[in-house]
Amino acid sequence: PYTTLFRSRTLPARTSKGTYTCKHSAACSSMADLARGMARLMLDEQLPRGKRFNIHRRDRNLIRKALKAKRKRGMDVVNNIAKAFGNDELVMFHKPGYSEGWISDVVYIYRRHSRQRWVVAIAGYPGRAALNRAALAIGEALAADALAY
Repeated sequence: PYTTLFRSRTLPARTSKGTYTCKHSAACSSMADLARGMARLMLDEQLPRGKRFNIHRRDRNLIRKALKAKRKRGMDVVNNIAKAFGNDELVMFHKPGYSEGWISDVVYIYRRHSRQRWVVAIAGYPGRAALNRAALAIGEALAADALAY
Protein backbone atom coordinates (compact mmCIF):
# COMPACT_ATOMS: atom_id res chain seq x y z
CA PRO A 1 0.00 0.00 0.00
CA TYR A 2 1.05 3.54 -0.60
CA THR A 3 -0.22 6.98 0.09
CA THR A 4 -0.17 9.95 -2.22
CA LEU A 5 0.63 13.35 -0.83
CA PHE A 6 -0.97 16.29 -2.55
CA ARG A 7 0.48 19.71 -1.85
CA SER A 8 -0.64 23.01 -3.20
CA ARG A 9 0.52 26.53 -2.92
CA THR A 10 -1.05 29.66 -4.34
CA LEU A 11 1.42 32.10 -5.83
CA PRO A 12 0.61 35.72 -6.60
CA ALA A 13 -0.15 36.44 -10.24
CA ARG A 14 2.67 37.91 -12.28
CA THR A 15 2.90 39.28 -15.79
CA SER A 16 5.67 38.05 -18.05
CA LYS A 17 8.16 40.56 -19.40
CA GLY A 18 8.79 38.35 -22.42
CA THR A 19 7.17 38.86 -25.81
CA TYR A 20 5.74 35.79 -27.48
CA THR A 21 3.94 35.29 -30.76
CA CYS A 22 1.94 32.20 -29.90
CA LYS A 23 -1.61 33.47 -30.21
CA HIS A 24 -3.03 30.06 -31.13
CA SER A 25 -0.97 27.73 -28.96
CA ALA A 26 -0.48 27.06 -25.28
CA ALA A 27 3.23 26.34 -25.83
CA CYS A 28 4.62 29.88 -25.66
CA SER A 29 7.99 29.36 -23.98
CA SER A 30 11.01 28.94 -26.21
CA MET A 31 13.40 26.05 -25.72
CA ALA A 32 16.03 28.59 -24.62
CA ASP A 33 13.66 29.92 -21.93
CA LEU A 34 12.95 26.39 -20.71
CA ALA A 35 16.68 25.54 -20.62
CA ARG A 36 17.50 28.70 -18.66
CA GLY A 37 14.67 27.95 -16.23
CA MET A 38 15.89 24.38 -15.71
CA ALA A 39 19.46 25.54 -15.10
CA ARG A 40 18.25 28.21 -12.69
CA LEU A 41 16.15 25.72 -10.73
CA MET A 42 18.87 23.10 -10.54
CA LEU A 43 21.66 25.54 -9.62
CA ASP A 44 19.52 27.60 -7.25
CA GLU A 45 21.73 27.25 -4.17
CA GLN A 46 24.79 28.36 -6.15
CA LEU A 47 23.23 31.50 -7.63
CA PRO A 48 23.26 34.99 -6.10
CA ARG A 49 19.97 35.74 -4.31
CA GLY A 50 18.76 38.07 -7.07
CA LYS A 51 19.05 35.31 -9.70
CA ARG A 52 17.22 32.61 -7.73
CA PHE A 53 13.57 31.67 -7.97
CA ASN A 54 11.76 33.05 -4.96
CA ILE A 55 10.51 29.67 -3.69
CA HIS A 56 11.06 27.88 -0.41
CA ARG A 57 13.69 25.13 -0.28
CA ARG A 58 11.01 22.48 0.42
CA ASP A 59 9.06 23.54 -2.67
CA ARG A 60 12.21 23.63 -4.84
CA ASN A 61 13.13 20.13 -3.67
CA LEU A 62 9.59 18.88 -4.34
CA ILE A 63 9.80 20.21 -7.91
CA ARG A 64 13.19 18.56 -8.36
CA LYS A 65 11.81 15.27 -7.09
CA ALA A 66 8.98 15.47 -9.64
CA LEU A 67 11.46 16.26 -12.44
CA LYS A 68 13.54 13.22 -11.47
CA ALA A 69 10.61 10.79 -11.25
CA LYS A 70 10.17 8.00 -13.78
CA ARG A 71 7.12 8.37 -16.01
CA LYS A 72 5.05 5.85 -17.94
CA ARG A 73 5.81 7.80 -21.12
CA GLY A 74 7.98 10.75 -22.04
CA MET A 75 11.23 9.01 -20.96
CA ASP A 76 12.67 8.46 -24.46
CA VAL A 77 15.18 11.34 -24.42
CA VAL A 78 16.42 10.49 -20.93
CA ASN A 79 16.64 6.76 -21.71
CA ASN A 80 18.58 7.36 -24.94
CA ILE A 81 21.06 9.71 -23.29
CA ALA A 82 21.58 7.17 -20.49
CA LYS A 83 21.99 4.35 -23.04
CA ALA A 84 24.91 6.23 -24.62
CA PHE A 85 26.74 6.26 -21.28
CA GLY A 86 26.08 2.56 -20.78
CA ASN A 87 26.02 2.65 -16.99
CA ASP A 88 24.41 4.25 -13.96
CA GLU A 89 26.68 7.28 -13.63
CA LEU A 90 24.10 9.89 -14.64
CA VAL A 91 21.44 11.63 -12.60
CA MET A 92 18.83 13.36 -14.75
CA PHE A 93 15.96 15.73 -14.13
CA HIS A 94 13.70 16.51 -17.07
CA LYS A 95 10.57 18.20 -18.27
CA PRO A 96 9.13 16.45 -21.32
CA GLY A 97 6.49 18.13 -23.42
CA TYR A 98 4.16 17.27 -26.27
CA SER A 99 2.06 19.80 -28.18
CA GLU A 100 0.50 19.75 -31.64
CA GLY A 101 2.70 16.84 -32.76
CA TRP A 102 5.91 18.39 -31.43
CA ILE A 103 7.85 16.47 -28.79
CA SER A 104 10.29 18.29 -26.54
CA ASP A 105 12.39 17.68 -23.48
CA VAL A 106 14.64 19.79 -21.29
CA VAL A 107 17.09 17.70 -19.30
CA TYR A 108 19.49 18.67 -16.53
CA ILE A 109 22.20 16.03 -16.35
CA TYR A 110 24.98 15.50 -13.92
CA ARG A 111 27.60 12.84 -13.91
CA ARG A 112 28.08 11.23 -10.50
CA HIS A 113 31.49 11.67 -8.88
CA SER A 114 32.42 14.52 -11.24
CA ARG A 115 31.78 18.21 -11.72
CA GLN A 116 30.25 17.66 -15.17
CA ARG A 117 26.79 19.16 -15.68
CA TRP A 118 24.77 19.72 -18.84
CA VAL A 119 21.41 21.15 -19.84
CA VAL A 120 20.00 19.64 -23.03
CA ALA A 121 16.97 21.25 -24.66
CA ILE A 122 15.64 19.38 -27.66
CA ALA A 123 12.47 19.44 -29.77
CA GLY A 124 11.34 17.60 -32.87
CA TYR A 125 8.44 16.81 -35.15
CA PRO A 126 6.46 14.65 -35.83
CA GLY A 127 5.55 12.54 -32.88
CA ARG A 128 6.97 11.01 -29.75
CA ALA A 129 9.79 9.02 -31.40
CA ALA A 130 11.17 12.01 -33.32
CA LEU A 131 13.98 12.68 -30.82
CA ASN A 132 15.28 9.17 -30.19
CA ARG A 133 18.22 9.18 -32.61
CA ALA A 134 19.17 12.76 -31.76
CA ALA A 135 19.10 12.05 -28.01
CA LEU A 136 21.33 9.01 -28.48
CA ALA A 137 23.78 11.08 -30.57
CA ILE A 138 23.82 13.84 -27.94
CA GLY A 139 24.41 11.24 -25.22
CA GLU A 140 27.28 9.72 -27.20
CA ALA A 141 28.85 13.16 -27.68
CA LEU A 142 28.53 13.95 -23.97
CA ALA A 143 29.91 10.55 -22.92
CA ALA A 144 32.93 11.04 -25.21
CA ASP A 145 33.49 14.60 -23.91
CA ALA A 146 33.16 15.73 -27.52
CA LEU A 147 31.22 18.84 -26.45
CA ALA A 148 33.68 20.00 -23.80
CA TYR A 149 35.07 23.49 -24.18
